[in-house]
Amino acid sequence: MHSVRVLLVANPHARGVNRDRISASIERWSREHQVDLLLTSRHGLDEDVRAALAGTQAVAVLGGDGTLNRVANVMANAKSDATLVPLPGGTTNVVARTLGLPRALGEAHDVALRALGAGWTSRRGWGRLNGWGFLANAGVGFDAAVVKRVESRPSLKAHLGHLWFAAAACREAWPRPGPTALFSEPAQSESIEPGLDRSQSAFWVLALATHPYSYAGRRPLTVLPTGCRSGDGLWAVEVRPSSVLTIARLAGRMLYSSKGIATANGVQCRKVTSEVTYYSMAPASAQTDGEPMGPTCSFSFRWEPDALRLIAPTRP
Repeated sequence: MHSVRVLLVANPHARGVNRDRISASIERWSREHQVDLLLTSRHGLDEDVRAALAGTQAVAVLGGDGTLNRVANVMANAKSDATLVPLPGGTTNVVARTLGLPRALGEAHDVALRALGAGWTSRRGWGRLNGWGFLANAGVGFDAAVVKRVESRPSLKAHLGHLWFAAAACREAWPRPGPTALFSEPAQSESIEPGLDRSQSAFWVLALATHPYSYAGRRPLTVLPTGCRSGDGLWAVEVRPSSVLTIARLAGRMLYSSKGIATANGVQCRKVTSEVTYYSMAPASAQTDGEPMGPTCSFSFRWEPDALRLIAPTRP
């Protein structure tokens, strides 16, 4: 690929981003392409990205999965054919890691530039929760409550990183009265069989658009059954009410077992190729790619094929 216009979206507040890394990124990408820099803020990010998309062939995002999620939603809603390039700048960088980009920023630059130059890109689908898109995962219940607690203390997240996630998860796993009950009802366009009825409520629903990574350093999580692969639909993992001990056992299976949690007691895993909706008896928390959403009682998960063009670090 010849020299193209690249929009570099950088979040200076992300854990792995600072002035030096932004400058190094501009210098590296400017060797081969025309680069426009956009520093993000919570206010006006969507409008700024949308305005800068015109004439842009690639959008490189230097930040965490939350920043990447915001940019991806703008691109998908604008039906942009620009190539999205996630660069590791956050705490976990789930999307960049699942695509196969290195954890080190300098190496990630080299791999991404080589792929972009060779034209190694591919369109891929993603999920939507109540209309908001996600590249990695979205959840209702337990993990959404963890995300909400983590994001409520940004200073602890910046300084403690994965330790703060682990502490928040332990706190949310502790027994409390009145756990959220979630009931599923497939949309008319969905071909799957109803999974949970009102006598079998779930307290946690996790929708996966790609294989997840944990907050335990380099170790990936094994969630889906053996042989299942993401990328051509959502996988909804439904966990019924359980004790703290059961949650700990599930965490151990995700971290150390090749079988994942799909065959564990109290867990149901099913593929969603169009849409499925869950209902809560009381307003519940939700999250998309680690970004908390406002509480509500209805959660509609939808699969949207070919939504975005992403970099492919290896020949697709």
